[in-house]
Amino acid sequence: MPWGHETSADGALPAFAKRPTRKQSRHRQFVNSGPAVAFMNKSFDQPAQTAPGNSPGVPPDDARARNFDAQPGIVLGQNQYYAQRSGKDGAQPPPVQISNFVMNVVRTERFIDQSDPVVRRTVRLTADTGYSVETTANPEEICNKNAFRKFILSKGNFHFYGSDADVERIIALTFKADGREINAKHIAGLEPDTGHWIFQNGCVGSDGKIYRPDSAGVVAIGGKSYKLEHSDLDGKAVRAPKLCFDSTVNGDDLLRSVMLNTGTLWGPQTELAWGWMLAALWRTNWLAEAGNFPLLFIAGPRALGKNTFMRIAMRLYGVESNPISLNGLTDTSIYTVNNRFCNIPVWLDEFKNDIKVTVREALKGNYDGSDQVRGTLDQFVTKTRRHRTGMVITGESRPDDSALDSRSVTPALVQQANYELLRETELQAKGLSTFLVMLLPKVRSVWTPIYDGYRVLYEGWKQKGALQSRACENYAKACATLNVLLPDAARQGRFREWLVQRVEMNAETNIIAEMLRSLPYLVQVRKLDVPYRVEAGSRRLHVCAAFLVNAYCDQNREQRKPKTDELIRLGKDGGLLIPSHTDKPMKAYVDENTDGQKTKVQQRCFIFDGTNPIVAEVIEGLQPEGR
Repeated sequence: MPWGHETSADGALPAFAKRPTRKQSRHRQFVNSGPAVAFMNKSFDQPAQTAPGNSPGVPPDDARARNFDAQPGIVLGQNQYYAQRSGKDGAQPPPVQISNFVMNVVRTERFIDQSDPVVRRTVRLTADTGYSVETTANPEEICNKNAFRKFILSKGNFHFYGSDADVERIIALTFKADGREINAKHIAGLEPDTGHWIFQNGCVGSDGKIYRPDSAGVVAIGGKSYKLEHSDLDGKAVRAPKLCFDSTVNGDDLLRSVMLNTGTLWGPQTELAWGWMLAALWRTNWLAEAGNFPLLFIAGPRALGKNTFMRIAMRLYGVESNPISLNGLTDTSIYTVNNRFCNIPVWLDEFKNDIKVTVREALKGNYDGSDQVRGTLDQFVTKTRRHRTGMVITGESRPDDSALDSRSVTPALVQQANYELLRETELQAKGLSTFLVMLLPKVRSVWTPIYDGYRVLYEGWKQKGALQSRACENYAKACATLNVLLPDAARQGRFREWLVQRVEMNAETNIIAEMLRSLPYLVQVRKLDVPYRVEAGSRRLHVCAAFLVNAYCDQNREQRKPKTDELIRLGKDGGLLIPSHTDKPMKAYVDENTDGQKTKVQQRCFIFDGTNPIVAEVIEGLQPEGR
């Protein structure tokens, strides 16, 4: 009778009729064989290793063995793991060797810069022969038996003979005896939560003291350990900044000398760039108190020496790496680049006005530190991208986008060929971070006088209508910082002169200024119906927005008509609109023909400040009686 059909009187299969499965047959043959027992107690290429006074497969005595209460199934021998199996009839057989090595945690690194901190453990594998190796144990490499075997074999002559349950027990008891936890960071510079300034070769604590790393690059501050990684948040290698902690040179004198030399090489407005570089040290404070911090644009033709100047300037923060090209960045990767440092400027090169719109918008967002929600390239998830530091941008041309231009400080560089002075300045700049080493211990105490000086400058400069713009805020930040750190009585006059030049240059390229200048021609020569009126007392000029935009674009055959909100922002930046002009401006009643009948219709209007020279000139050109 075939198997499975022979039954007893009660219909059950007899014991001899129960055919074992193929897996059970192989298991019985393997377990009952002598070679199998020897195989389980030795490595693949060497004889079994046992502790003194113990037979193969039996763990050492109590003096050399430890049974973990948390994991009763695992016994630790001399650089070997043993497993306690269940016996028949309640009997407990001797423990069985399941490895020729043991694993210990060397250190645990918690990446605190990420919103969801990831833990990375460094372990040491020690074989029963005495050979050991340190390596990183990633979760996917130790999650099951097969992955664990591949992991240990890739590190050397390490073998494991146990089950998935044994792997879990070993991992549990190993990580229970965890090593020292280190706060690992990808972002150099300021640690906002603690106030520490972390660099590659040292740290300035919130207490103003300098702490140096050990041989493993770990710095101990106040009972916690910190380590700066050599990669960014995406794992790309980064050369972290290093400061001249051991220099004995006076930092103030060195910085003054370098600033004087760069002024001789590239013109006096390099002082504006140095002011921005120093003000960037308090970028998080500027965002919290003033709500914004500008970008630094270094624009000019080829061979001007833009990159040479910036390499010298970046030495102030101990940064020696080359700039990052804007051409290869996306709306996602630009945030990764911007998150390499905190309050240490990031240098981007090869700016062109045809860059991607998303990248351009990201640059604008750096001005007020606005976060953006962006997706990731490898996962179908989104995450919030932050602006942690200021940006230095170099290129052959200034931005033609007035909104981006108004959010930046743009010193005018003029090259003066002097190769001997240039070489001397480059040598001096190698120790320029000495000034930062002297400044960082008192970085908190000097913020209050810097901000107070900024408020005085800003309020004073904006009294003149032509200076009511973002440029006024930007220049005041740079000037106030230099006034506190490197006092100079004549600096305020120089910065105000450069500010006036900047505002006048912006007015020449401001689209709403062009529209306003064309108003007398559109009304008087072209006889177009553009409703306007001039207030007799305040000399404010009211112009209907839609009529002005349509008439100007039709006259100049512009394909794209700017939006009213965009023009309002440009008017504010150029000091053309009155200070009370908000994003919801006043509306005026305008006559409109509807089916042959005149009706009063509300239209949005621009209200220009008559004290602005451009507006005053336009009012003079218009008819004395407004509509």
